[in-house]
Amino acid sequence: MRFSYLKFCLNFKNTHYFFSVCLLLGLSLEFIFEIPLHYYVCLYVLYSALFFYGCFVVEAHFFSPLICSKKTNQKLIALSFDDGPDSKYTLKILTILKHYKVKAAFFCIGKHAAQYPQLLQYIHRQGHLIGNHSYSHKFSLPFRGTKKILSDLQRTDRIISDTIGLTPIFFRPPFGVTNIAVAKAISQGGYIPIGWNARSFDTSSNNEQKLLDRAIRLTQSGAIFLFHDTQQNTVNILPDFLQYLHDHGYKVVRLDEMLQFNAYRDHE
Repeated sequence: MRFSYLKFCLNFKNTHYFFSVCLLLGLSLEFIFEIPLHYYVCLYVLYSALFFYGCFVVEAHFFSPLICSKKTNQKLIALSFDDGPDSKYTLKILTILKHYKVKAAFFCIGKHAAQYPQLLQYIHRQGHLIGNHSYSHKFSLPFRGTKKILSDLQRTDRIISDTIGLTPIFFRPPFGVTNIAVAKAISQGGYIPIGWNARSFDTSSNNEQKLLDRAIRLTQSGAIFLFHDTQQNTVNILPDFLQYLHDHGYKVVRLDEMLQFNAYRDHE
């Protein structure tokens, strides 16, 4: 209970307010006491650490309340795949999903969607959700300012809309990085920000057994899994993972179905 309350309070607004008060209190007391320099250094270091934590930990909800899971008593999970469409691996992923009769969410990079429009159309025709994962997917994107970030996202919207006739409302920040500018872009663009609470690490490990074991360990009701349709590792472990879910009574549903939100601005 206390931990949940702490997570609720630990956001940018509250943190900024708290440290501002501490700074003003220190400056005010300078007239009465000699406040040591390390007091201000500690304030700065702690504030910076929390700011860094908020930027790079997607489940922190520090700048923007991302949806990372669904509270449910049902054994439902949602699969999501980032960074496609990819000419080498996306079709393989789609074949596996079709075999197991599973629908997933594909958070697509705009420049890849523009390069492979027929593949994007095929993902859509197979009944999968398509979300916005930015146009450039550059690590520097969150630090370019709200106007440029929003322009980047809207460019991807247009590509997806021109290709499948629908404009996504779900957005996943590249690398899961958020800050003030990203939060403003999400708000101004009217996006629903989507994170995850079950990260596969399929882009950083070649040990397929460890990847599979990790996915199994993270399986719980309402989980949103993060995979990538750009990795052979994912292709290799996905059948075993889906079989595990089936054997243990889990149902994989499309992300918008689990969250009970519309996935597009123009509804199907």
